[in-house]
Amino acid sequence: MAYLSLLEQVSSDDVVLTTGVGRGAYGQDLSQVAVRLPPAVRERLQTKMTEAIVDGQELRVDLTASWTLFCRAAPGPARLLLAKPDVGAWVATLSLEAVDWPSFWSLTAGTLRQALLARGRPLHPSSNLDFLIQT
Repeated sequence: MAYLSLLEQVSSDDVVLTTGVGRGAYGQDLSQVAVRLPPAVRERLQTKMTEAIVDGQELRVDLTASWTLFCRAAPGPARLLLAKPDVGAWVATLSLEAVDWPSFWSLTAGTLRQALLARGRPLHPSSNLDFLIQT
């Protein structure tokens, strides 16, 4: 497992989870996490996550003292798993097909769900998390 700590660059105020922001493909409640990252930190995170997915690894990212993000390549869609505060207690899962990762990293305004829908693609059915990256 690869590891990345952003504890020095991201504060607890920079990660906000909002529940009940919509419905997923199977009618499940969606939550939204908004993460504010400085541009250099965003680039570093993108590089590490891309490496992990390409290499078929798992990446653990400590966003803050109480938020942990796991990026895991899997057969089919890769997954982002968000945990707080116990790394074994998942709060939400975001599953992305390889073709959708560029939409994730090109987010500058709006949420991932909005970006995918604009391309005629819904969130993956196993997702219960919408993502918003702010810089």
